[in-house]
Amino acid sequence: MAHAVVAITIDATAAQVFDVVHDYKIRTDWDTLLRSAQLEGNVVPAQGAVAVCAARWYLGGLVFKTRYVTFNRPVVAAVTLVKPYFIFENWSASIRHREAPGRGTDSADGAASEVVYTLNLRCRPSWFARPLEAVAMKAFVIETRRRLRALKRYIEATPGLRPSS
Repeated sequence: MAHAVVAITIDATAAQVFDVVHDYKIRTDWDTLLRSAQLEGNVVPAQGAVAVCAARWYLGGLVFKTRYVTFNRPVVAAVTLVKPYFIFENWSASIRHREAPGRGTDSADGAASEVVYTLNLRCRPSWFARPLEAVAMKAFVIETRRRLRALKRYIEATPGLRPSS
């Protein structure tokens, strides 16, 4: 199984960032990976909810169907594949939010929070899993860094989302 962690600090509270990440109405406004994102049954994000997210065509166009296994606003949310898909035997990710050390949570204090994205994947077939996992994880890490930078730009440039200094 391959594992990676990518983190970034964003000038917004953990709650503000958490809400943007899990707002499927605006997800494709900032998410560089996705061409579409929705929750089945038009429910709100919560433990047990199923998300269907389609990658942009230049990234292969894969459609991941994931289930929220954890949803604890504004601290952490985690998803896992509903069933094996394409070369992925298993795929899971969590996104953890915490106030940045030394920064206040009140927007007047110039709040900032840290976002930590953790990814695990296992590829198939098992006899070829290691090289597939190395390539897949490298691609996911590159794209996750790009996504988190885009999330930061989106939040920090959107009025009402960025704390005033």
